[in-house]
Amino acid sequence: MKVCLDAGHYIFTPGKRTPIFEDSGLFIHEAEQNYPIMFKLVKYLNINGIETVITNNDINYNMSLRDRVNISNNNKVDIFISIHKNAITGRWQTTAKGIETYCYKFGGNGEKLAKQIHEQLMLECEMKDRGVKEGNFCVIRETEAPAVLLELGFMDYRPEADQMKDENWHNKYAKAIAKGVCKYFKVDFKEHNNLTPIVSGPTATMEQMMQWAKNKDTSQEFSNLASMYYTMAQKIGINPVFAYAQFAHETGFLYKIPSSAGLDASYHNPCGLKIKKGGGDYQSSAHKRFNCWGDGISAHLDHIALYAGVKGYPKQDTLDPRHFNWIFGNAKYIEQLSGKWAPSKNYADKILKFMKEIETTKVKNDELEDKDIKIKELEEQVRKLTEETRNLKNRISIMKAGAMELAQM
Repeated sequence: MKVCLDAGHYIFTPGKRTPIFEDSGLFIHEAEQNYPIMFKLVKYLNINGIETVITNNDINYNMSLRDRVNISNNNKVDIFISIHKNAITGRWQTTAKGIETYCYKFGGNGEKLAKQIHEQLMLECEMKDRGVKEGNFCVIRETEAPAVLLELGFMDYRPEADQMKDENWHNKYAKAIAKGVCKYFKVDFKEHNNLTPIVSGPTATMEQMMQWAKNKDTSQEFSNLASMYYTMAQKIGINPVFAYAQFAHETGFLYKIPSSAGLDASYHNPCGLKIKKGGGDYQSSAHKRFNCWGDGISAHLDHIALYAGVKGYPKQDTLDPRHFNWIFGNAKYIEQLSGKWAPSKNYADKILKFMKEIETTKVKNDELEDKDIKIKELEEQVRKLTEETRNLKNRISIMKAGAMELAQM
């Protein structure tokens, strides 16, 4: 079972935002809602044994519709889901609200999937039911797998826009969609298994990883390696957020906390891998020195994949010096690494703590903030001009009335 998930739009798509909230003077971009819902959905689907593929991990990248379709088709997924928010005007309105779900054509598995997801959304969210509809949207028309496009409330209907600021609502949407997907696949839905899978789509963006590193006051080298982890981990099927968090723990944020074995960045060893014959934990010569970060990270990810039991492992062409067959499948979940990858019983707790920090990190986007400020300034200018125009019209009316009185005297 494999699902392709698509967070509709990127953050600078024109017009895809709420009107301004009067209390804060700010607004919310649609993409800022679609992405958190998608990442929560990844977790729910992975808990239920459903593999996930994501079209676009970068909220700042304007991926074309064709590229989104190609990712779905090339990965031979079983279903495709595109997540959106609705709107009918650029101003607050009170007539349109609720959830509607689209498939391309009625009569096939796309309609079946749409109805099952829509039914769960109605049960979980208790919003106006706008029904299941046909829609001629590229991402559900051109995908080879059964596909749906979800419109989860209206950005210009204030009560539903307020939900967009609430993480609990993100979770409601994600859980409802996951329940519908499980029903489609005839899988009993599980909300929790209290374990965190290693094989998973990313549970945060690369920008969040880099911002987290910056917040921790790490070196530029440590922060820059987030992009390499993000790209390389996904090719294997490993959650890059986990791999990067483990890198942080194993290297003390790349030796911001000195290594007890005497390692430094020149080893290009991101997780303390030892040479094949092993040696003492505090013995620097027992640890593998890699030629570059590409080699070191590749070895790290191969070692993770071996523990997680990824299909195609163990493999022959690996830089992992400890690629032993008996490790295969010993830890499919992060919690199972304690006492296996490392002797400490709270080893996994530390990594999970870092992951949670990354997943909740707010990205500081100077370009976005500048655009928001500029838009706010322009809207304030429009408001003032509108008010001045109204005052001028009133003055003209008064002057006309005065002129008429004078003419009648």
